[in-house]
Amino acid sequence: MDTVEELNGTYFYDGTSNLSAGELFFWIMIDETLDHFGITDIAAVTGIYLG
Repeated sequence: MDTVEELNGTYFYDGTSNLSAGELFFWIMIDETLDHFGITDIAAVTGIYLG
């Protein structure tokens, strides 16, 4: 599989499967934020977006 791929109406991204379109967007947003700012604490970034 590719990095992002649709499979039976759900998505696969970075080792995580059965993602809806909204969940896929959320995890890509988290991943890109971590890369952009060089942060390694995924819980902090997730908390910022969910807060």
